[in-house]
Amino acid sequence: LRQWFGEVHITRLSESHQPTGYWERDVLIDGDNYPQVFARTRVNSAALTRLPGLAELGDSPLGDWLFQQSSCEAVSFALRALSDLKLDLPALPYPPITPVRERFYRVQGELIWIVEIFLDNNHA
Repeated sequence: LRQWFGEVHITRLSESHQPTGYWERDVLIDGDNYPQVFARTRVNSAALTRLPGLAELGDSPLGDWLFQQSSCEAVSFALRALSDLKLDLPALPYPPITPVRERFYRVQGELIWIVEIFLDNNHA
């Protein structure tokens, strides 16, 4: 996202262990002083011990951590309809633009799921 917006700012909306057995982190990514992307990261909670630093990102970009991992492997990339993902989303500052990006990475043998929803901030 830095290639489009230069400096980006991350605002962590939530971070928690879900009853489904996953650790989940939701963030808003601001560029050009506006929220541009809502992103959700999900990984099996038990995997966090093999992924040091992931659960301590706070307001730091996931990509900074992810691409420093020597074992980072892109597994899949897809453009999906938001309705296909059946996400329980927080209130977003702007309407989502579809399709959304869905990515899977493998780090230390563990799958990391990332969904990025671009926001229509043309009304800002």
